[in-house]
Amino acid sequence: MTERELLVLQDQLSNEELLIKKFRSYANESSDPEIKDECNRIAQKHMNHFNMLMRHINSAAAQGQYGQGYMPQRMY
Repeated sequence: MTERELLVLQDQLSNEELLIKKFRSYANESSDPEIKDECNRIAQKHMNHFNMLMRHINSAAAQGQYGQGYMPQRMY
């Protein structure tokens, strides 16, 4: 994995994490059960994306295929 690819993946991780936080917040603020459920569903979808990206980065890291800027992050 090139350093550029790693930077793109890390940027996408940040985007997914932001979406998780936003939709969790929306779910917590909503009093409508349908909206709350939909926001939680969307947050879960983004958690799955985040975890998939982390698995990909960690796999590349285990194979020594990452740039020096690699920073492992938590999974959801």
